[in-house]
Amino acid sequence: MRHDLSILLHPGLFALLESRERKQSDMLLLAAAFAARSGAIIIDGGNHFNAYMVIQTVRLNTIDLASLDKLQIARAFNCHQVVALAQQIPLDGRPCLLIDILDLFQDDNVLFDHRVYLVKKLLNRLTIIHRQAPLFVSLVAPKEADSQWYFMANLIRKESTQTLEEGFMGKTLPTINQIIQRAEVILARFSRIQQVQERSAIDSLFISAKKHIAAISEANHLIPFEAAQQAMLLEQQKEIIGLSEKLRELEDRLENA
Repeated sequence: MRHDLSILLHPGLFALLESRERKQSDMLLLAAAFAARSGAIIIDGGNHFNAYMVIQTVRLNTIDLASLDKLQIARAFNCHQVVALAQQIPLDGRPCLLIDILDLFQDDNVLFDHRVYLVKKLLNRLTIIHRQAPLFVSLVAPKEADSQWYFMANLIRKESTQTLEEGFMGKTLPTINQIIQRAEVILARFSRIQQVQERSAIDSLFISAKKHIAAISEANHLIPFEAAQQAMLLEQQKEIIGLSEKLRELEDRLENA
């Protein structure tokens, strides 16, 4: 079920999403929706913020990617930083998203009693925040049963004012791999009526596309999809130039024959 954001956007809201998926599609789609509206403050507690997905979602609604500047994003690396970042959230009415907020509280190097203290301190700050702006918090349960995690999660559940169902933002965008796989399936249906040269050109195109996707996945920083598209176009242009040179050579031979 997809919610109307205009209904959700009001001070006093403390919405809790308990998700089974670590990629946090709902929270990312929510961030993209806020980018086109009021903007949002985002704290990533589990290294889930996929900027590519947010950019692609924003691009579906506007060509002006400057709206992404409305998103203020911070990533925490330990449970103490989660609390510290929450303390720094300005009370200016912008929606706040805390993604997988208990992930970093599963730290055996920090005494459980102290982690509970930090969760309570965090909740005190979140209470102040959601009085001024809508607040969205997501939790992802650990793969194995963890009584300490569930105890801390219950503290957050008690403070929330609304529970959101997984998938409340609707369908997610397909990945680049999925788009290419679908294109391959569609074109394969016409392979019997294609000429040998056409099939060879199409196969080469998909091989090139997959190489670029592999390079993107191995990069240590975000590479815009446009960069991959540009690289593919450059390769095509190189091939066109090569074919043009061969054509000129053939024309010269015909003239000299």
